[in-house]
Amino acid sequence: MKAKINKKLADPISLGFLLFLTILMICSQIFWKERTLILDASFQSFLVIANEAYAIMLERYGAIMTQSFPLILAKIGTPLAVNLKAYSLSFTLYPIMFFVILWRAGLRPFAWLIGLYFLLITSHTFFWIQSEFIQGTVLAIFAFGVSQKPGHSPWMAILPLLLLFTIYTHPLTIVVLLYGFGYLFVHHFNISREQAWASFAWAAFSVGIYLFKNYLLSVGDYDATSMGRLSLSAFSIESIINSFFLNLLDQKLLGLHLTFTLACTATLVWLFIKKKIVKALLMTVGVLGWFAIVLTFWDYHADDFHFESFILILSVFVGLPIVLDIIPQMNWKITLIILACFVIWRIGSIVTVSRLYQKRVAYIEQLVDILQQKEGQRFMVNEQLLDKSMMLQYWGLPFETIMVSCLEDPEHPKNLLPYPKEVPEFVKTYQKPAIMTAWGPYDYYMLRKNDYFQFSDTTDVIDIGKELLEHNKK
Repeated sequence: MKAKINKKLADPISLGFLLFLTILMICSQIFWKERTLILDASFQSFLVIANEAYAIMLERYGAIMTQSFPLILAKIGTPLAVNLKAYSLSFTLYPIMFFVILWRAGLRPFAWLIGLYFLLITSHTFFWIQSEFIQGTVLAIFAFGVSQKPGHSPWMAILPLLLLFTIYTHPLTIVVLLYGFGYLFVHHFNISREQAWASFAWAAFSVGIYLFKNYLLSVGDYDATSMGRLSLSAFSIESIINSFFLNLLDQKLLGLHLTFTLACTATLVWLFIKKKIVKALLMTVGVLGWFAIVLTFWDYHADDFHFESFILILSVFVGLPIVLDIIPQMNWKITLIILACFVIWRIGSIVTVSRLYQKRVAYIEQLVDILQQKEGQRFMVNEQLLDKSMMLQYWGLPFETIMVSCLEDPEHPKNLLPYPKEVPEFVKTYQKPAIMTAWGPYDYYMLRKNDYFQFSDTTDVIDIGKELLEHNKK
């Protein structure tokens, strides 16, 4: 693999991908509110800052990579805005870090693969930052690169730990690892049987870790339910087609995700022309198979950001043949021209979808403005009075309103709980001082960093339904 790549020609390509990742880093600061004042990101950043501790969900320890920066800043007491900007930045820093390590270690194709992973599909997922599946996939790519070092290399000592960390970041990373090591097995089979069987061994080792974690140890309820739902899903052509159009994926493949469609088609044609039939079939089965799984799982309309986070893995399926087979044989100037076109399209798609998330933040700010005109800190409202197109999902609103209110006026935080039909029983009966969330009360005494979230209100939770109705009429 290394002999095929001319360093002088490869470095401009590496710099091109690094420039793209740097642009994403800059955009993370431009759109920091849109990326942090949303659902899981708002919830997890609140927990990190309020508790001054990692907020690890469902044994997904890869979040340490993105929560360390805001955690350190919370401990030294930086302003909330600085902390949230750092949180947004963290999700663009770790891909750059792994990219540079792979590049400088002479593992350029895998550095390029990190760039392609974010280049071919990322649109809504630029604003859905906290997905551990994304973090785990980058770790898996890094593991592929490390596995290509010679067996006696010191790098090999970290590979088992890296694979363990990857699978403990998200259970679905086993799919990335199996596909990646499977492709490397095929790639090396006629070149170096030793490397081929080493890839097979690492795939088997990954399966062992996965089985140990999910079957011999306890698996989180969320993951168990998701896996169970998938295994019980009725795979059928009709359901897949219906889900395809229900999620409007036909429009996205020729719109936001056009870069993926072009790359996938061109790669498949190239592999067949070069008579790399096994690789072509592996890629085809991977792409179509994963589409079938995801479309069966999402047999109802899914939020764009959530759906996209699952199909993002397809960039790895298509990216591996691109970085291992195609780019090394292409003229580097042509490669850079294509890369520049793809970057322009990708940044354009991110800017396009940013309007939705900007409107969403503005809507939450309007809600907070209503709350700021009233005494007290804790409020509730029937979710039917809220604009669902702006909420996307209701459960994150208590944390989003806390963050927005504390950014505007740190001494007067506001907490708004949406409820579906009737006021939750815990709101009626729970008299202790606490923030009200979709899962119940969060006691004030747990707020270790109370200068960020200065809650002290113990009066009744106020329903703002009347005020919101009047506001909606204006």
